[in-house]
Amino acid sequence: MKNLCLMLILVPAVLGCAAGSQASIAVGVQSASCDIRPVYSHGILSLDGEVFGKPGETGIYRFVLNRNGAGGSSDVQQSGDYVIAPEGRVAVMSTQVSLGRHDHYSAVLEVENAHGIASCEAGNIP
Repeated sequence: MKNLCLMLILVPAVLGCAAGSQASIAVGVQSASCDIRPVYSHGILSLDGEVFGKPGETGIYRFVLNRNGAGGSSDVQQSGDYVIAPEGRVAVMSTQVSLGRHDHYSAVLEVENAHGIASCEAGNIP
């Protein structure tokens, strides 16, 4: 299953990624990146998102999840500020939704700092 990660700076670049994706932006020696990790178990989809960067670096994140299936649809939105921890990463979001065998979902985590915006995607939409 392939998804797209978008790196947005001056010139957008598109990279092919697996179901969980990681994207990064770089200006000079500074960089930031994000990662969405989907885990499916017994009808529950868990999604965890992290931001990676220089310790102490600050920014904001926005997360959107859309799920559609026979049982209806769900939309989840989360956002907030982050500060990169001394180990160079910080967990910014975690959510769970029920996901039937034929349901579809799309998740986007967008992170923004002083150097630009990175966007990671995960999903199973054909």
